[in-house]
Amino acid sequence: MLLVKLNVLKSYAKAVALSFLSIVLTISEVSAGPVTPVNGTSVINMLMSLAVVLALIFLFAFIAKKLRIGPANQQGIKLVANLTIGQKERVVVVEVENEQYLLGVTSTQINLLQKLPQNLSEAPQPLATEQLPFDLMSVLKKGKS
Repeated sequence: MLLVKLNVLKSYAKAVALSFLSIVLTISEVSAGPVTPVNGTSVINMLMSLAVVLALIFLFAFIAKKLRIGPANQQGIKLVANLTIGQKERVVVVEVENEQYLLGVTSTQINLLQKLPQNLSEAPQPLATEQLPFDLMSVLKKGKS
């Protein structure tokens, strides 16, 4: 048993030594190359590249927040609707076991406002624009032109 452990340690030591040697050789090759002086345009290019990368990071974070990309919903709990009332107040509809609940959410508490008798997905939908009265459609067309 001791002999097996000793052989394993030897093989690890060889691997570490070879890795260290390759890193040292790589560093010596890189440092042997020509050194370019730093001038104003290279610093400006570097700062502009940094600004573009940071802007992309913030843009993707904003898009992820708006699209609610992130950790998946908890199993069995689904957010159906969300309405912001104030800076820290929201009204949300959640679905648990095919039953929907209207909740009031603040920064300090969550209150059950009502158990919905009919699911929102089953609720009657508003009229489509083709079904609107003719007079309203003519008013809308006049507003566009």
